[in-house]
Amino acid sequence: MKAKPPRTPDDGNARNENENAKATRNENDEQQADRTEECPTCVAETPHRVTIEIRTENEQAKHSSFSREPYRVSVCVECGEETVRRMNDA
Repeated sequence: MKAKPPRTPDDGNARNENENAKATRNENDEQQADRTEECPTCVAETPHRVTIEIRTENEQAKHSSFSREPYRVSVCVECGEETVRRMNDA
């Protein structure tokens, strides 16, 4: 990763500022990506943020507190596509 030079007050026009901010967001997204996976929307290997979430499967049920299961949630950094998979499926 390249280090950016320090910014000075007279660093160009608003368009350059907007492009710099966008580039910084993209770099931050890529840094937050946990792994590279196939994205069905992008039809390519792209960086993804991966988390494990405990989700209640049936909140309407009488014993919903016992119906929580772990899910693997993968979000494509490029397009935002979210893929959710129940972890306890055999």
